Amino acid sequence: TPITLTNHTYFNLTGNLKDTIINHKVKFNSHRFLELNSELIPTGKIRDTENTTFDFSKGRKLKDGMASNDIQNQIVGNGYDHYFLFNQGEKGQVVVKEETSGRVLKIESNQPGMVMYTGNNLDEKSELIEGKSRKYLGVCFETQGPPASLHHPNLPSIILNTNEQYKKETIY
Repeated sequence: TPITLTNHTYFNLTGNLKDTIINHKVKFNSHRFLELNSELIPTGKIRDTENTTFDFSKGRKLKDGMASNDIQNQIVGNGYDHYFLFNQGEKGQVVVKEETSGRVLKIESNQPGMVMYTGNNLDEKSELIEGKSRKYLGVCFETQGPPASLHHPNLPSIILNTNEQYKKETIY
């Protein structure tokens, strides 16, 4: 059975919906990500993050990569909606900081990677308690098995075999 459960919670550590997430500083242990085609479907090609807008290993603000000319960012309209593979042999660890509020979010997971989505496609059609939604109002860290792994054997498997137990966890 193919299975890859995830959580699509939006985080905005500013504490209000007046500010976006572009100044959130994000750090996580990944040196590889999945390339996307023009329809945002993973091609199966694994790319190195080094010297790209996808390198968060030392930590940086989301906006620092969102205005890039990198073709993978252009595909999603200057934002992220990409799958990052956590470094092999390591638990996934993500740290998100928002300097103005002082809030810090720490995430740890035994999943092989995560999709980081920066709300690129959010629009003003949705009403929220504090007003209308808009681009970059939240960021998701969707820990899970790789999308499209059924079509690309070079990716970690999402198959649960008979008598195997599915035991994945993400701690916030």
